[in-house]
Amino acid sequence: MVCNIKQNTLIKKIHKDIDRKFDKVIYINIQNFSINGCAIYQKRKCFFKITDEDYFIKEINGYLISYKEIPTMTILFVKYLSHCKKYLIAYNFNNKVKENSGLLNDILVKNDKTNIRDKATDRELKNILDAYSTIYSRKKVFRSYCPSNIFFIERINSRLDKWYMNCSDFKKLIVINGKYNFNLQNILKETKEYFLNNKNKKYQCILSQGDPNTLNISSTPCFFDLATAGYNPIIGELAITIISTLIYDNYFCPKYHSKSYYLHELAIEQSSLFEPNLHYKYNKSNIYINSDIITSDIRKKYILSYLEILKKNNIHIGKEIKYYIIMRLLCVFNVRKMSKKDYYYSLYLVCYFYKNIDNNFYKSISDIINEMGCV
Repeated sequence: MVCNIKQNTLIKKIHKDIDRKFDKVIYINIQNFSINGCAIYQKRKCFFKITDEDYFIKEINGYLISYKEIPTMTILFVKYLSHCKKYLIAYNFNNKVKENSGLLNDILVKNDKTNIRDKATDRELKNILDAYSTIYSRKKVFRSYCPSNIFFIERINSRLDKWYMNCSDFKKLIVINGKYNFNLQNILKETKEYFLNNKNKKYQCILSQGDPNTLNISSTPCFFDLATAGYNPIIGELAITIISTLIYDNYFCPKYHSKSYYLHELAIEQSSLFEPNLHYKYNKSNIYINSDIITSDIRKKYILSYLEILKKNNIHIGKEIKYYIIMRLLCVFNVRKMSKKDYYYSLYLVCYFYKNIDNNFYKSISDIINEMGCV
């Protein structure tokens, strides 16, 4: 009740600021960390987001560095909102984006239950992959500071340490599929040490949007949400793409961040299709987890095609990508707050990727993908 009152108060303050700026406000969507919506401006449909100052600066910087280099929508105007003390950014609307259509997410969701794709679907996926082909074919730079660091090293203290380092389960021996043993606390310490020891290392970077989850990419193609746009490490870009596409955006995110799927709720309806066949038991010293990983045929083929683009551009990826994958598996949501099944599934995924990724990255990740089950 208190949350609803605060949200209604915030919406009233926002309307005081924006009603005179727009011809009509179509909707406002308030999520955990963002506010966005759709409106009519000078008789044209536009998408807007309302942010705090820090995010506003990041979004504008990301837009300025990327809008001529990667496909993005054009900013119409920005405005400081005095009543709610936030900033408004209004973009041209991508008219391809409609209810349950227009995003990479929608293409995948629509085809998750079939192995047969029509020519229109293949053409849309090819358009997106062609955009990535262009991005990865450009000159690479080496940088230590990157916008997407916020998903990795900047979450070591705020999430990895805070959420998991004192968790008793992470001190137990994890046995997966009856034959492989892992100490999760040691894996976490190893992950933390990797990022702290390499915080000044210069990584091979590309100019990218930086947060390539499937809701941030349209079929046209176009990239949305530019707060992490800039020169980002390929290794982090790839880790986010793999985990988001194959596991998170079809299963965990629709369940635990459903507001992100406003007008794209079919993903929420279908999330149960991706529940693993998982069984667990535990005692004072051990946790036993037997599971598989469920994705879909179209997601597997999309990622395998994506990997081919990197290989064609002679991009080397080493086994250290497993640390980036672990951060994506554990530091998007606090998995300890998930259902029991999803909690143990998350522990299983950490151990599974940790074990199976080696220095022959392209072979090992292809093996992992090919072993995944399909809905």
